Amino acid sequence: MSRTPRYTIAVLGAGNLGLAQAGHLALLGHRVRLYNRGPARLGPLAMGAKLRLKGALRGEATLELATTDLAAVVDGAELIFVDVPGNAHTELATALRQVLPEDLRATLVLHPGQTFGSRQFARALGIERFPSIALGELQTALYTTRSEALAESTVLAIKREVALASYPARELGRLAPVRALYPQLTAAKSTLHTALTNVQAFIHPAVCLFNLARIERGEPFYLYRAGLTPAIGECFERCDGERLELARALGLEVPTAAEWFGRCYGVRADTALDAMLQIDAYETMVAPQDLRTRLLWEDVPTGLVPIVELTRLLGVPAPTLSGLLAVCTAALGPQIADGWTLKSLGLDRAEDLTRGF
Repeated sequence: MSRTPRYTIAVLGAGNLGLAQAGHLALLGHRVRLYNRGPARLGPLAMGAKLRLKGALRGEATLELATTDLAAVVDGAELIFVDVPGNAHTELATALRQVLPEDLRATLVLHPGQTFGSRQFARALGIERFPSIALGELQTALYTTRSEALAESTVLAIKREVALASYPARELGRLAPVRALYPQLTAAKSTLHTALTNVQAFIHPAVCLFNLARIERGEPFYLYRAGLTPAIGECFERCDGERLELARALGLEVPTAAEWFGRCYGVRADTALDAMLQIDAYETMVAPQDLRTRLLWEDVPTGLVPIVELTRLLGVPAPTLSGLLAVCTAALGPQIADGWTLKSLGLDRAEDLTRGF
């Protein structure tokens, strides 16, 4: 009987997602190192304390290392997971460029990639300097999770199916170690497919904007129970229809938002709203307490912005997606749209969309 390989794994980012993934992989017997830019999120883990997992995963995990020393975490790592928000990718890629050995043989995966994350990360890293590094991205986070205390992670759910793409697409075979870790990963044709499957790019901003007053007041409520209504669901469907038209204009076949939720969580529904209301992991998801939430400040600049710009570049009508971005800009300031623009990604000509993925 063959044994599952044991890897040396670097998890970059000790937020909710990074803690869950680091703890899970350590429980599976891998040598896991956890990095965070600042020491506060690491807490007692930096002193060797165990990472406690609750919910869908249970146990106490021992990490090989938990530190703010990026070079120490990636030194000799076979797998590197980037678990920081998309709007921190450029900073992290720039830091990695300074410490990664140019001959390091490793697989680096954005967890997740948002919209065109691999292309953006590759440009910031200078991927051509690291020919032995395979780069890929997950379409969405594998874990639905929260952390209410230092050195602790509550995993609400592990997604049942998540798409994995390589950058460039022809190198998917180099991501085999990642698929060995997570059997629920399915192969996406390219990072263009994962980009156009990013339904959170409009789901998160829409639910926040429709509940803007409650969030701005710091009112406690369950975001995906008390915060969802039929009108919000109609907005979801209009945004989703425009996304599907954009995908068709690019010759892509992508799932509807309802189908996407079904693949991730095993629910069956005709609309995104009905699917979300069936997801047990969403029962106790508390709304953010102010407007500086990553549901806006990550998903708008690294998700909604490039999707809206794509619709304009290709002449695909998208009044709801464009209106959503306009309201975000009006309410939160023009800086929220200073994200992954097509110009910054080198994709500001239609012919650029036929290559480089």
